[in-house]
Amino acid sequence: MFMATCAGIGHLPGGPGTYAAAVALPFIYWLSHALPLAQHLGLLVAFTVVSVFWCDRAGKALEEDDSRKIVLDEWVGVWIALAPFSQLTVAECVIGFVAFRVLDITKPLGIRKIDDHIHGGLGVMLDDVAAGLVAIIPVLAWRMAVLG
Repeated sequence: MFMATCAGIGHLPGGPGTYAAAVALPFIYWLSHALPLAQHLGLLVAFTVVSVFWCDRAGKALEEDDSRKIVLDEWVGVWIALAPFSQLTVAECVIGFVAFRVLDITKPLGIRKIDDHIHGGLGVMLDDVAAGLVAIIPVLAWRMAVLG
């Protein structure tokens, strides 16, 4: 439960998913500067796989498949949006965060179908993984515009 709620962030009133994604940003920024890209992506993949288990267990404990209290999926989703980029800038973090949250909340492009049809820990995680993958695009567009 501790991991799935991101140390209790999921229990906060308001927008716990947004809070969890925001709290992830300094960690993701640091990783983009501290690790080679291959190691960073390997860590993300391993963490994502383990997160499916944690979210599944938390959903069973809460007796609610995709509880608002489970926010680890938002942490992973924003991490996915930003992980392909070494040496992130603050602007890229903000763009990735905003793009991910908009996609996670609105669930366009088939993301809603994932959310509606896949359940358990895998379902909790997959819609955010999809939103994170799509959110890579605006970050990449920004980076290409800035770098020329």
